[in-house]
Amino acid sequence: DDWIEIYNPGKNPVDIAGMYFSQDKENPLGYQIPKANSSLTTIQPGGFLLLWADGNPEQGILHLKFKLNQNGEYIGLFYEDGRSIDGLTFEKQNENMSYGRTSDGGKDWKELSVPTPGKSNQ
Repeated sequence: DDWIEIYNPGKNPVDIAGMYFSQDKENPLGYQIPKANSSLTTIQPGGFLLLWADGNPEQGILHLKFKLNQNGEYIGLFYEDGRSIDGLTFEKQNENMSYGRTSDGGKDWKELSVPTPGKSNQ
């Protein structure tokens, strides 16, 4: 299954419950992260949170109602009021490869040869 990892570069925990993922820049309020369990949606300072883009939200609040398009698309994270937090338009993806920041909290993106869910990118 596809997954999205969020890193918290800050000094305080961040709860993403209530925030939105969208695959459309013009409609930022696409899929809202449920506010059901903050212990699952809070990212500690320097920590990572893995969300499954598998189209199976019935499997839990960390499973999103959409899948990522292997041929490329836009994916963005937005505050509850629709302001952008971060976003990326990615190209065609290779199977079992990861696309991510070249360093934790960095600005540059690239295809990474080894997926590192829950850990710093290599």
